[in-house]
Amino acid sequence: MENIIKLYASDGVLMEQYSSSSVGIAKIQKAYQATFKMFTLNVVYKTDEIKQIALDWIFARSRSTGTVKMNATGKNGPPIANQELWIFQKINGLWKIARYCFTTTKPPGS
Repeated sequence: MENIIKLYASDGVLMEQYSSSSVGIAKIQKAYQATFKMFTLNVVYKTDEIKQIALDWIFARSRSTGTVKMNATGKNGPPIANQELWIFQKINGLWKIARYCFTTTKPPGS
């Protein structure tokens, strides 16, 4: 998980579906800890679009599919399918995640 956290800007924002935004590294780390405690994810991302919108800013749009295992029971949940929007900021020569938002494209029961 530490490798994921290192990808974020110090004032980054994680916007998870069904949750309030996690703003800043401490809250982002707490959100990922909660997620990884509940689930084991096996996800593949496909990039649909990357656009540089300013010298130090890029956005990317992607899709992901995969499986989720419920750690409490060891059982697999339904297949997952999401769409994501990423905003990257170049900070001290490194691209960092400034904002990350995702939503399902496969609602429960579909």
